[in-house]
Amino acid sequence: IRARTTGDMHMDIRENGAQALAARAREALRRVFGYGEFRPGQERAVTALLSGRDLVAILPTGGGKSICYQIPALVGEGLTIVISPLISLMKDQVDQLTQLGVEARALNSAVEPGAAREAMRSIRSGETRIVYIAPERLEIESCRAELWSLDVRRVVVDEAHCVSQWGHDFRPSYLGIRAFIEGFARRPTVAAFTATATDKVRQDIVGLLGLRNPELIKTGFDRQNLIFSVVRIKKAQRSDWIRRFVAAHPEQSGIIYCSSRRDTEALAQEIGALCYHAGMDDASRTRAQEDFINDVNPLICATNAFGMGIDKPDVRFVIHYHMPASIEAYWQEAGRAGRDGLDAQCVLLGDSADAAFWSQMISREEGDAHEKDKRRARLRAMSDYLHARGCLRRYLVAYFGEETGDCGVCPNCREEDAPEEDITRQAQMVLSAVKRCGERVGRALTVRVLAGSRDKRIAEMGFDRQSTYGLMRDVDKHLIGEYIDELVAQGYLELTEGQYPVLRLTQASAAVLRGEERVTARLSVEAGAEQARSASRSRRGAAEFYDTPLFSRLRALRREIAKERGVPAFMVFADATLIDMARRAPRTPEEMLNVSGVGERKLSMYGERFLAEIRAELGAPDGGLMQSRLEDEAPAGVAARTLREDVAPARAIPVQAIPTRARAEGSAAEEERRRDRRMVSDLALFLRTHGDAFLAEFPEYDAGDVARLVARLHELNG
Repeated sequence: IRARTTGDMHMDIRENGAQALAARAREALRRVFGYGEFRPGQERAVTALLSGRDLVAILPTGGGKSICYQIPALVGEGLTIVISPLISLMKDQVDQLTQLGVEARALNSAVEPGAAREAMRSIRSGETRIVYIAPERLEIESCRAELWSLDVRRVVVDEAHCVSQWGHDFRPSYLGIRAFIEGFARRPTVAAFTATATDKVRQDIVGLLGLRNPELIKTGFDRQNLIFSVVRIKKAQRSDWIRRFVAAHPEQSGIIYCSSRRDTEALAQEIGALCYHAGMDDASRTRAQEDFINDVNPLICATNAFGMGIDKPDVRFVIHYHMPASIEAYWQEAGRAGRDGLDAQCVLLGDSADAAFWSQMISREEGDAHEKDKRRARLRAMSDYLHARGCLRRYLVAYFGEETGDCGVCPNCREEDAPEEDITRQAQMVLSAVKRCGERVGRALTVRVLAGSRDKRIAEMGFDRQSTYGLMRDVDKHLIGEYIDELVAQGYLELTEGQYPVLRLTQASAAVLRGEERVTARLSVEAGAEQARSASRSRRGAAEFYDTPLFSRLRALRREIAKERGVPAFMVFADATLIDMARRAPRTPEEMLNVSGVGERKLSMYGERFLAEIRAELGAPDGGLMQSRLEDEAPAGVAARTLREDVAPARAIPVQAIPTRARAEGSAAEEERRRDRRMVSDLALFLRTHGDAFLAEFPEYDAGDVARLVARLHELNG
C-alpha cells in the first residue's frame, strides 16, 4: 500500500496485519503531524478505521477528531470521503493538510467547475487520498455515480449530530447519507464524529446512518483547560464589563456571543470588534470570518450563526453577553475556546431577565406542549448554572451524565476571591411572601408583591393586604429577583414545570423561616468581574509565555511568514507549538523535531527561519553565561552546571533550554558583553518559567530567593 505523506516522502507498506498498520499510523503521527503520542481516544479510532470497523466517536471540541480519519487515509488503502456541513470547515482542513504536504481536495458549491474537474482527475488517479464533500453535493446524481465508481474504503461523517432532529443543528441533507453509503458495490467503513451527543442523538446517528455494530468511543466532556466563570450582572452594565475585560487581555483572540443582531452590532462598534450575524450579506460575513481567522482583528461579536466549523485553535476566551437557552448550546459555543489545549476562559454574563426572555420565546413558538416542556427543562438547567454554588465545570460535565472533580480555578472553587454575604433576613422575607401568596404565583408577581407594586392584579388577588406586601420596597427589583433565584438554586424554593411555573416552598425552607438556619450567597458583581479577569492567572498556562522575549520573537516571525504565504498564523505553527519551542529552545533541526507540532514537512518549510530566530535571541549553542558575576549572585552551592546537569534531567527539562557557561576566551570585549547580556536574560527567563523545578531540587531556598535572583539578573543587564 502506498500512502502519500509529506512532499517527497512516501510510505510503502508491505506488511499485513493490524500491528504493522498501527506502527505506520504512529510513524505518520510523528513525521507528518509532528506529535509524539495520540490524544485520548485517537488511537482507538484510528485502529477501528484501519481494521474496517464502523465507528461512533464522541470527542470534545479540540480533542483532535480530524487526525482520527486523516491518518487512516494516509496509511490505509483507497480513498477516504469526509462529509462535512460547512464550506469554511472544509477549506480549513484542506489548507492545513496542504501545509503538511498531504494531497487533499474539497467538493462543494464554492469550488469552480474547472477546479472541481481537476479535483476529480486527482482523485481518480490516486494522487488524492482524502476528499471533503458537502452533504448537498451527494444529492446530485452525477456526483454520486462518480464517487460510487471509485475505490472508496472509508466514509467519514463529521458533525454527525446534524442527522438527528433531536440535535441542535439538524440538517435535512444528512438524511440522504445512508442511501449514498448503500449505493457502493462494496460497502465502505463508516465513521461518525461529533463533539456533543445525548443518548437519543447517538441512537439516531447509528440508525439513520446505517452503522453496523459500531465501536463507540467516548472520551468524556471534561476539558480541563477551560476556566469557567459566571457573572450575574444587569444587561446595562455588561458592555462596560466586557470593555474592561478586553483591555485586561490585549492581543488575545476572543469571541463574544450575543442573542440579537442589534446587540451584536452595537457591542462590536463599542469595543472595536468584528461583527457577524445572519442578517449580513454573504460577502460581509465571509470577510468578517476571514479577518478573525487571520488575526486582522482578534475580536468578533457574533450571534449563534457564527462558530460551527471555525477551526481557529488559539481562541483564548469566549464571553456570552446573554445567557443561552440550553446547556447544549452553551457547551458548544464556549467549547470554541482553547482548542489548542492551552488555558482559555469561558465567561457567562446574565441575570434572571435572560431566563424570562427565553421563557417568553418558548411560549410564543409553535409546537406541541411536550416539546415545549423539554425546552423549558433545558432552560431551567441553564438558569441553574447561572446560580450554581459548586464547581462550574463539574456542573456542566454532570449535565451530560459524567463525573469529574472540582476544577480548582473557577470562582466557585476559589471562594476566597468572593466572600459570601449573609442573606438570611432577605430569604425569610421572600419565603414568607411565597407562603402568604398561597404558593400559587410565579417569580415575577412575587417580586412585585415584595416591592409593593400597585399592580391591579395584586389588588384583585388581595396580596396588597398581606403583611409581606412592600416588605422590600427599598430594594431594587432586580436584586429581589436574584434573591429568589438564589433560593431556588440552593433548594429552599422550587419552580413547578409547565408554561406558567409557580414558586413553592421546599422542606428545607422551614428551618430558615424559624431562624434555625442561615442562608449565604455571593452576589457581588464586581467581585465576579475581577474573578473572570484573573481566573487564568490562578494556574500556569499559555499566559506565562506571552510576555517572554523569545516567544514574542517567534510569534512575530510566525505572523510574518503567515502574511507571506497568505494563510492564518496558526497554520504555520499553533501557539502551543511556539510555547513548546520557547521551552525547549532547540538549536538544531534534530532538536526542532522534538517540538510538539513540528513534523518533517514544516521543519523543511519553516525550521531554519525559526532556528535562526532562536539563535539570535539566545545565542549560539556554545554561547554562555558570565561566570564570575553569576556565581556571585547565585544561592550558595548552586552553580550554572548544577542547573543544567541536575535540574534538567530530574524535571524533564531539555538541557539545551538552560543556558551554558560562557566561552569568552579570545572574544572581543564588545561581543563578550553582548553575549553576557543575552545569557543573563536567558537565565532569568529560565528561572521565571522553571522556578518550581529549581525550588523542588533545592528546598532550602524559597520563591523569594528566586525572585531576588531574577531581579538582580535584570539589574546586571541594566
